[in-house]
Amino acid sequence: MRVPENSGDLLLRSAETQTDMFPLPLGQETTFTNKTYQVTPREGMIVIFRSNVLHMVTKNLSDEPRVSVAMNFEVS
Repeated sequence: MRVPENSGDLLLRSAETQTDMFPLPLGQETTFTNKTYQVTPREGMIVIFRSNVLHMVTKNLSDEPRVSVAMNFEVS
């Protein structure tokens, strides 16, 4: 499936963002302190994450529709 430029990114957020009442004053966020992970989709990419991970997408700024496919599966 094609991925139009600026069609939006996937954001995965740590549950800490909802419960951290007193975040440490770390200054600048780094790979190790950032609580949101941003994934820019590419053609052929599959992103797998646990169902309890907070997730959302950014706004589609392209002129083309965005199609996302989601499913649940169980590893036994």
